[in-house]
Amino acid sequence: MGAGSSPPPIEPERAMVWRYLALPWQRFEIDTHLTADQCAQALQAIVEPRKWFRSRLMRKSLDFEGEVAHDGFAIRRIIRYGNSFLPVISGAIHRYSSGTRVSIAMRPNRVALAV
Repeated sequence: MGAGSSPPPIEPERAMVWRYLALPWQRFEIDTHLTADQCAQALQAIVEPRKWFRSRLMRKSLDFEGEVAHDGFAIRRIIRYGNSFLPVISGAIHRYSSGTRVSIAMRPNRVALAV
């Protein structure tokens, strides 16, 4: 391949196979002027520890459940009905001199991937 030439095109059948085999991940980053500790505290304010059983009759809970540490988190939304397709949200909190970058990855639950 010479300089400036484009790579050969992917065969349509092969491209379609890759489209169906690729995991549905969503990744993005948020830059903020907050410190890493302030980001972790903000997350902890809306995340409660994971419970293995939730009843619809339980008191109003926070919006998310999971774990939050000073350098990252793994959480998922709390809902009052069955839905195995809720994404798992994980992320890392990176300190920078001008603030903090939160790198976020959202993926389907393992049960949803098996379906």
